[in-house]
Amino acid sequence: PELARLAEAEPVRFAVLEGKQPGPARGDGAFVRLARSHAELDTASPPAAFSDLRFNLAAAGEALACRDFYAKVVAAGPPALVRFTALPPEVDAYFEALRRRAVSGPVT
Repeated sequence: PELARLAEAEPVRFAVLEGKQPGPARGDGAFVRLARSHAELDTASPPAAFSDLRFNLAAAGEALACRDFYAKVVAAGPPALVRFTALPPEVDAYFEALRRRAVSGPVT
């Protein structure tokens, strides 16, 4: 995917799912590059490849911070590459705005 480098890293919180429920493995990180279907996750505790993750936006307004979204780790990091599997429309629109403000266009 063609990932755009964000002007500022977007803070996120995540939990590694066990089945459909969040397990004990949790972390904080930030998306540093973003595409429509993928993101690079910079974190001190990178999840294993093929892990399913539940995210929320750590620093967004309350309306967005309460909206969970989901992704799968397709390449372990750091940074880890994740592919979004479920994005609420509000989060998708927020990410679209971030991509438009990305630094110096797309970076592959």
